[in-house]
Parts: sequence; C-alpha cells; structure tokens
Amino acid sequence: MRNFLSTLVFCISLYSQTIGQNLIVNGNFSNLYTGWTTGGSGWYITNTLNCFYTSPAYAFVGNSDGTGANNVSGYLSQAVTFPSNAYSVTLSFFYSITTNELQTTTNIYDSLEVFFYDNIHPFPLIVKLSNVDHTGSALTCNPYAEYTHVISGSELAQLSGLSVQLRFKVGNNTFNPTKFLIDNVSLNCFVCTPAQPGTISGNSAVCQNSAQTYSVNAVPDATSYTWSLPSGWTGSSTTNSINVTAGTTGGTISVTANDSCGSSPASTLNVTVEQPVSQAGSISGSPNVCLGSSQTYSISPVAGATSYTWTLPSGWLGNSVTSSISTTAGSNSGNISVSANNSCGSSSPQTMYLTSEQNLPQPGSISGNTTVCQNTVETYAVNPVSGATSYIWTLPSGWTGSSTSESIAASAGNYGGIIYVAAHNSCGNSNAQVLMTTVNTIDTSVSVAGYVLSSNAYNGTYKWVTCPAMQIIAGETSQSYAPSQSGSYAVIVTQNTCTDTSDCHQVLITGLSDINKTVPITIFPNPAHNSISIQCTKIGNNYNVLITNTLGQVLINKEINSINKSSESTIEISMLPNGIYFLNIISKEMNSVFKVQKL
Repeated sequence: MRNFLSTLVFCISLYSQTIGQNLIVNGNFSNLYTGWTTGGSGWYITNTLNCFYTSPAYAFVGNSDGTGANNVSGYLSQAVTFPSNAYSVTLSFFYSITTNELQTTTNIYDSLEVFFYDNIHPFPLIVKLSNVDHTGSALTCNPYAEYTHVISGSELAQLSGLSVQLRFKVGNNTFNPTKFLIDNVSLNCFVCTPAQPGTISGNSAVCQNSAQTYSVNAVPDATSYTWSLPSGWTGSSTTNSINVTAGTTGGTISVTANDSCGSSPASTLNVTVEQPVSQAGSISGSPNVCLGSSQTYSISPVAGATSYTWTLPSGWLGNSVTSSISTTAGSNSGNISVSANNSCGSSSPQTMYLTSEQNLPQPGSISGNTTVCQNTVETYAVNPVSGATSYIWTLPSGWTGSSTSESIAASAGNYGGIIYVAAHNSCGNSNAQVLMTTVNTIDTSVSVAGYVLSSNAYNGTYKWVTCPAMQIIAGETSQSYAPSQSGSYAVIVTQNTCTDTSDCHQVLITGLSDINKTVPITIFPNPAHNSISIQCTKIGNNYNVLITNTLGQVLINKEINSINKSSESTIEISMLPNGIYFLNIISKEMNSVFKVQKL
C-alpha cells in the first residue's frame, strides 16, 4: 500500500481540496461476480479456496479446483466511467503468480495483461505480468505483491469523460502451468476542482430592463462562483446567487464553482428577452353609430402581444382579449381604446371617439299658411331637431319645391293636401309632422259667345285687359265684356283674396249693329235631367246650339232649322255628367249665352 498512500499524500499537499471516488465496484470480490464479467476460459472467482490475501474471495486463472491450468485464454473486466474533472486516477491490485515454468527466468510463456478497452480507442497497455514475475513456485498459495499505477497527464486526458472497461487478459501456453491470482482491485479517482453546479434556477424568459435573480445550490468545498451574463446585461456576484438587470437581447447565463485548484465545468441557462409591446395602430370601425346597433372594431395584430385590453364608452356592451371586439352601442358617446399586452406590461392605449346617435324625435309644428292661392310660392318651416342631419319634405300632389333643410319654399298646385316633414340622420327617419293645406283656385276660363267674352268665375272682381300689353280697360269690371273692336283680351279675376289672369282670347268684329240686342228666349227645365227645351219666336230660320263645360270645351254642337219645326227645340243632355254648363245660341240675328245645370 506504500505507493497508493504516497500518491494520496502528494495530492493533499499540493491542493487545498481533493475528493476521492472509487470507480471499481466489488474490487475485493466479496459478492463474487457482482460488477464483473468474464470472457473466454481460465478465469474463476471463488470464496471456497482460502489461499490469498485477506479477502473472502478472489479471482484466479486455472482450473475450478484452484490448480494450475495450461492452454487457457480469456479476460476479466468491469465497466468504469472517468469523470471529466479528474486530477488523477490510481489503479492498484494485489497479485500472486506461481508457476512451474522455472526452467528459465527470462522467457515469457504465460502472461497477464492489464489495460482499458472500449473497442474504439487504442488505449496503451498499463502492465504485463508473466511467469517471469512469479511470486512463488509449486502452484501453491504464495506471498502476494501489490501493483500500483497512477493515471494522469495525457493518459488521463485520453480517458476523461469516457465509459470503458478495465480488463485483465490472460494467456497460458500448453507446457508448464502458471497460476495468476488477483484481489482488492481499486481504481480511485482524485479531483481537485469542485463538482459542476446544478441547474440554474430563475426565469428563462424575461422583460427588457427587468430585475432578475438566478442561483444554484451550493457546491461542496467551493470557495467562490464565477457568473457570466449575456451581452448588455448587468450584475455581478461571487456567491451561488446573482441579482441582474436584463438587457435588450437574450443569451446564455453560466456559472462555475471555484476553489484553489481551479473551476468546475459551467452550468448554463439559455434566456430570452421579451420587448415591451408598441402602441396599436389605428382602430378600424364606424365612428358614428346608432343606439343599440351591433358594431365591430379592430386593429392590426401587434408584434409580441399576447392579449389586448379594450375599453368602451359608458353603457356600451362588449368584451374581448383579441385584436377585435364586437359591441352593442349604448346611448353615450365617448372613446373606445385598446392596449396591447404581454408579460412585460401594456402599451399606451390607442383611442377613437365614437358618437352614438339616437332615434330622432318628431319635428315640432310646421309654420306657414294653411290656405293659399293657386301657383303662389309659400314658405314652410320647423324648428331644428337636435341630431338631425337633414329633413325630408313631402308636398301635396301638383305642388313643386324641394329642400333638405328645416324650411322649404313650395309652389302651390291646383289642390290642397297634406305637407309632411321628417327629420333624418344615419339612424333613419323620425315620425313625420303634418300640416293640412287648402288651395283657393280661380276659374280663369273665359266663354266666348259671338262678340261677348264672359268669365266663368263667379262672385269675384274682374278687370278686363288688352293683350299682350295687359293694359287695364277702364270701366270694364263686369263678369262679361263686349269689345267694340277686334283684338285679343283677357280678364284678371280676384276671388277669395287670390288673383289670377285668364288666357288671351281673340275677338273679330264683323260690323253687325245688333249683337247686343236683347232677344226673349226661354230655356226649360233648368236644372234639367235628360233634355233642355229652347223656346223663342224671333230666332232666325237657322241657328246653332253649343253646349260647353266650364273649361270652354264644346260638348254638344247642334244645328237647328226652324222652318220645318215649331219655335220650340229640344236638346238631349242625358249623356252629360252632372254639373254646370253654358248653352250658346248663335244665329245671324243674335248671340246669347245661358247657364244651365244638369242633375
């Protein structure tokens, strides 16, 4: 044991910290085959033969009864793994070699080779023992010897971190037998640096500029620790924990345990840095909405955001953590806002002002004349309706005019009716306000009977004028007018505060002197149902009867020949609608107009 102890003492004197690890299991064969493998022939492990060292069992090459054997070969091995931080490894074992190969002390006939093996690397031979190295003769139990070999330097570097086999390989010729016995195999590893620290605890995903703490469990016998941080990170420590401030980029955090011999292998942790999210872009959606309507608002997704926070105007309904939100508009206007979120916090909000428009109330009363004259221009208006963007006016049939404001200039038609107005905005139309109107119309038609012009408007005032100058004829204010000379004439009629002018009518004077002569004529019955009779004894032999409506349209034109008839003529009117008509009697002697009524 002298070499083994001297090696241990040497390491302790050179380094302040050393740790020994026995890499061989059951090297004294106390449990027979536990941890060991044999191959080929010749190797036995036994505890039944009491002839070697102090262990209860040992391995030997020979026959199973413990006697020497010839012509055998094989190996005894155990798997071992070399630590990567070993300073040195010491192999030791006890051996006994007894042989009958005594005819020479220099020739090797039987051998025991010791080496490491992994079927990949060409490891060097550690030692070769043979019959030359015998410790006794006569194949009996003999004194033992100890073999010790220190593995270090380049030899240890070749084995560092590998899993290999420690092999004892034997070869025996066919002549005189040699018996090899081994016991108390020891492969002891010495390390002068601390063990690798365990897993680094701490967040692997962090926010830029955030404060973080990382640590490892304390490593036995370590006197300090060396931390390495990603570029841009700040913090320092020589203990097994460190407080840092994260930079803008990720990377690797590493730590080694240190002592006076050196540093352990590093433990590492990969970390990533999450950036704060930026403000969302513009919100898409309608800024002007109707109370109770369904609306959708959205933004383009924000890089790095994991959720979104939406805020709605008071009274609005909706909820979302995505980049869009479906809402039901409330009665209040206000801001909709959205912030992007991730583990590093929330962005500044993006906002948009929303206007909630409600259903419009009915406009107030329509101001303006309810009784108007035909063809006059009248103005109607309502007070402005809050929230209205325009107005919809509807006029009676025949009226003209248009407007989208709260007032309208309308030209009255021939008949009255209802004026409607509704307020309008994007939410629709209000209920309409109404105004009933009446149109006072003037009959501007003129009946022409021979040389006599008669206005068909009753109960009015009249002013006859010349055309086209529209010069008033002095003194002619009767319903009828008989011009004294040929020309074109019209009448201005005022009736129920309304004034209008008839069309111009052409009159041709032929020189008769008795056109105004009064002739006694009887028209009966009047009103009539089916027929009208005309009785007059002073009408000429032939005359025409014209029946016209109030518009001057000729409905009946009948020629009467009184030579073969009595002085009474009958005109059939049953086909005419009920109403007022004008009967014109025209002959060389007279021209008379009569008003008749059909029932």
